[in-house]
Amino acid sequence: MHRLKILGLALMSVLALSVIASATASAALPTVLNEGGEVAAPKFEGTSGETEFAKLNKKAVNCTASTAEGQFEKGKPLGLFHIHFTGCTSGGGACTGEGDVEKQILVLGTFHIVYDKLLSEGSLGAAILFLIPRFHFTCIVAGLKVLILVQGEVLCLLKPINMLAKHFEVVCEQKEKGDPGEATYWNDEGKAIDIKEGLLGEENTGKFEMSSESGTGLILTAESVEIMA
Repeated sequence: MHRLKILGLALMSVLALSVIASATASAALPTVLNEGGEVAAPKFEGTSGETEFAKLNKKAVNCTASTAEGQFEKGKPLGLFHIHFTGCTSGGGACTGEGDVEKQILVLGTFHIVYDKLLSEGSLGAAILFLIPRFHFTCIVAGLKVLILVQGEVLCLLKPINMLAKHFEVVCEQKEKGDPGEATYWNDEGKAIDIKEGLLGEENTGKFEMSSESGTGLILTAESVEIMA
């Protein structure tokens, strides 16, 4: 009987260790591997169709298209990006970034590949978190030039995962204008992070308000890679 108790305790210890190992594995962020199974740092280009930026219950800024460039940092699921939006208007008036051609807005920042869902929820998903430092552009509204400041973070779904590919889809959603469709992700400690403010916009008021972005983009990497999640 004593031996059975010891055996039972040993089995419980093994199970506990396996649970801890599993939790630790699920906490690690997705990795980006090349065809040889090595950690990759690919460059990428991207395009999108119409994109909308909106503050909650306020008039939106719409851009007809965009092009993007970026690169992953070696050994890490993160990197730098810049996106050039074109055909940008609000209420029919042109919206233009500082030093840009009319109706064009350049956005620079960093990105992180994160978990959108965990296996404990019955499925696993990856997302791309765009971190955007403060920048500004102007829109002509009713004949007046309006200065708009933007900063914050945008969480967009990313697919495919767990398979080699060169084409990836990035989907940014809104529940309603100004309310982001995706607002929770998991960090490298396996902790759920709720985006409380997301993308913030300020329009001649001195106060930033919740904003969001909606649109779908396509990313083409310079080599085939697999986002392991």
